[in-house]
Amino acid sequence: MIRRRHLNALLFIVPAAAIYGTFVLGPFLQTVWLSFHKWDGASPVRLWIGLENYGAAARDGIFWRALSHNLVFIAMNLALPTGIGLLLAALVAQVKRGRTLYRFGLFLPYVLSLAIVGIIWGRIYDPNIGIINQVFRALGLEALARPWLGDANTVLVAINLAGVWHACPFAMVIYLAGLQGVDSGLYDAARIDGANSVQTFRHVTVPSLRNVTTLLVSGAFISALTAFTLVWTMTGGGPYYASEVISTYIYKRAFEDIHVGYGSALSVCLALVALTATGLFVWLREREG
Repeated sequence: MIRRRHLNALLFIVPAAAIYGTFVLGPFLQTVWLSFHKWDGASPVRLWIGLENYGAAARDGIFWRALSHNLVFIAMNLALPTGIGLLLAALVAQVKRGRTLYRFGLFLPYVLSLAIVGIIWGRIYDPNIGIINQVFRALGLEALARPWLGDANTVLVAINLAGVWHACPFAMVIYLAGLQGVDSGLYDAARIDGANSVQTFRHVTVPSLRNVTTLLVSGAFISALTAFTLVWTMTGGGPYYASEVISTYIYKRAFEDIHVGYGSALSVCLALVALTATGLFVWLREREG
């Protein structure tokens, strides 16, 4: 009987394991193997060079600069979408009439693909026809108008704000779902104790949504570490690598410069960073629990 149960369980696991091995584990192992070679992506000859690609990555200043830009993405994506999403969810949850309409309207940005979001915000930031600079000029604040995506001092923040606009609706919907599972008795007890709205939000709502926040933070972390679409559609990593992130740099080295082996090594480095950070995050989360 026990063997039959194990066999049934195995039959359910095998299809998923086969798909995972074929489309995830297999390509990853192939990438690791290619990272030890010098290869142009077309020639059948693959020259084994050992750890040379990894040594080049360690000396590559642009790679480390791109990694620092990913850290900026992580900082902004961990704080803003989750914080704004939680605030929106708390406000929408208080609406008695038209709640569905509010949810629909606020969720619309997330329906758009990141490529479309990049194009839209690229027009918003346009130095000549963009609405931001037009508003500044209309208010007599021409000194504040600038090429937002062409200025190394503002390009990272500008791209991240576009990403925040796209990500907030998802966080809001997840928090709204989490709010439905909060025990209403906790709010009743808070009101009896004389807590105001801010105190109730801080001491009841936020702690009750801890698991939801963990889910959103972990997802935002991975998304920020592997950011590609917004950067590519808005700036392509420019100006002068000022908005370059690891994913765009890997793409350029592997498919534009035709250094597939080096691009594979950079991909492995990115995967190791992601796995290490995720493992640390899970360990800290379990330790707190």
